[in-house]
Amino acid sequence: MVLRSGIIAIWTVLAFANGAGAAEKIGYGSRVGMNLTIISANGLDTEQAEIHAIHDRKDAGIFCREYARDFSSKCVNEEMRSAPKSFVYRANCETGVFLSVGGRYRFVGPAKEDPDNMMIAYQVIDLGTGEDLDGSEASGYPLAMEVFKDLCPSKVPGDIWKQ
Repeated sequence: MVLRSGIIAIWTVLAFANGAGAAEKIGYGSRVGMNLTIISANGLDTEQAEIHAIHDRKDAGIFCREYARDFSSKCVNEEMRSAPKSFVYRANCETGVFLSVGGRYRFVGPAKEDPDNMMIAYQVIDLGTGEDLDGSEASGYPLAMEVFKDLCPSKVPGDIWKQ
């Protein structure tokens, strides 16, 4: 069993090195450049999917340049202090319950036809409020769905938006 776990861990590292599997970056907020660097991913598409990510100076620099339009080391230092240093994203891909920086959510599946919201492809419920995410940045839909897609890729085979 230990050998098999070791082989899976090596395969995961190689998959990331070759660009396969989940993205090398994962979001922690809705603004451009609010990303963490993935350092490991385990059990993707299972009941115990996890992605471990860290915030480094390169991530902070990208946020400062792309969003704040500030090229100073002061901005990078401030971003390093304010952003999460590390985070573990988790999901039970069978139940759809997952943890993102914004809270706990449940992926329901394809969105129901709704004349008020024709853009989201999937329904997600914020377990803290019990409300559906409506697709807006304010609701957290884009970030939550991208995180769930990275944790449970077979559940979200296409775009998170209706075509």
